[in-house]
Amino acid sequence: SDATIPYWDWHEQSWSSTSEIFEDGQGGNTGLFGYDVDGNVWEHPTQNRKFMRSIGSSFFVSSAYQTQTTLSAFSNSIQSNPHNSGHVFVNGDMVTHLSPIDPIFYLHHCMVDKAWADWFNANPTADVSVLDENMVTFNGYPVSTVNAETIVDPRSMKLWYAYDHLLTLNNYDVSGTEVYKYSTGDIVAEDFVTPTLDTCYMVANTDRGIYLKTGFKVTSGGVYHGRLDDFNGSGNKQGIVYHDNGFDSDKQSLSVEAYPNPSTGSFKLQTASILEFENAYTDESIVTTKIVTVYDQAGMELFSKEYEDGDDINLHQYGQGMYIIRLNANGNEYMSKVLIL
Repeated sequence: SDATIPYWDWHEQSWSSTSEIFEDGQGGNTGLFGYDVDGNVWEHPTQNRKFMRSIGSSFFVSSAYQTQTTLSAFSNSIQSNPHNSGHVFVNGDMVTHLSPIDPIFYLHHCMVDKAWADWFNANPTADVSVLDENMVTFNGYPVSTVNAETIVDPRSMKLWYAYDHLLTLNNYDVSGTEVYKYSTGDIVAEDFVTPTLDTCYMVANTDRGIYLKTGFKVTSGGVYHGRLDDFNGSGNKQGIVYHDNGFDSDKQSLSVEAYPNPSTGSFKLQTASILEFENAYTDESIVTTKIVTVYDQAGMELFSKEYEDGDDINLHQYGQGMYIIRLNANGNEYMSKVLIL
C-alpha cells in the first residue's frame, strides 16, 4: 500500500507562534495539523477535551547536530535541541506523557527520523555498532525481531524523503519489484541501480517529470518503467522520462509498451523507457525524433512512420494476430508486441 507521512521541517518553518504550521488563520494555535479529516479539532480519546498547546512566542532551533561526526555526539545533540526543545516550545500536552495526542508530535518525530537519515547519509562510515541489537519488545509489546544496525539507513527499507516538490532517489541499489510513486513533484534518480531480473517502476504526476541522472543503471535482465500518471483514475498515463548524457543502461532492458494491450485494433505507445533527453536543471532540450515500425509475426514490415506521444497506431486493416512494434529514438531501438483481437 502507498503511504506518505509529513514531517515538520524545523529549519524551514520557524519556531514561532505565527508560523504557518501552527496558525489556523483565525488567531488560534491549532494550525494546519490540529484538525482531523472531518475538520474537527483533535480530542483526547478518554478525557473528552481538545488537545492543549501553549506555544511560545519564539524559540531557537539548533542545527549543531548536523555537524557532529559520531553517533553519540549526534544523539546527544539532537536529543537536547531540537527534539526536547520542540516539545517545550509547543508545550501543553507535548511536555507530558500525553504528547502523542497532539498531531504535531508525529510531524516532530518524523523530522527526527529525517534528521537521522540526512546525518547518516553525510556520515556513512560512522560507527553504529552499538545499535547491533534486536528490537524484540517495546513497552511490553512484541515487535518484529529486527536488528537495529541493519536499518540505520532508511534506504535499506526502501524509504525516501521528498522536499520542495522534489524526490531524490540517490545511492539506491534495490532488489525485488519496486514501485516509487510521487504525485506532487518531480522524481530524480541518480546512482540508482534497478533490481536484477526484476522490475522497477517510477510514477510521477503528468504535470511533473522523472529525471534519470548520472549513475542510474538498469541491470542486465531487469526492466525499468517510468510513467507519468494523473493519479485520478482517468487512465491518462504518459511516459516521458528524461536523462542526462551520463545515463548508463543496458538497452535490452528498456521497453516500450502498447496500451491497451490486447487491443481491438487501435492503440498508443506508453514510452516506458528513455525516449527524450533533457537536462533536468535547465530548459535545454534535445528534440527527439521517434520512428515507429510495425511488423507482422513473420517479420514482414507493414509500415513505418514518425511517432508523436499520444498518437494512435491503427492496425484494423491488418486483422487479428500478434504484431511486433519497433520504436527508434535517437538511434536507440525499443521493442514491444501487441495482440490485436
